[in-house]
Amino acid sequence: MPYQYVRLAIKEVVHGYVVKRFSNGEIVERREFNAPFTYEFRTKGIVIYAPFITFSPFENVDVVERGGGLTMRLST
Repeated sequence: MPYQYVRLAIKEVVHGYVVKRFSNGEIVERREFNAPFTYEFRTKGIVIYAPFITFSPFENVDVVERGGGLTMRLST
């Protein structure tokens, strides 16, 4: 599978936050900042050129219902 090492510039912008109830995920409070907080940094990464596979909505549901999904194995 072809791959390429790259240099990345990551920029994150936070406009606000929500407080959720841990037990059920209910949103308790929503807060917006007066001005967004911005954070930028440079890092290195890898791009893997994998073949594009298209699934129909029915195939996606079938995989989820069977308990399938992406499985990754890491070896040392």
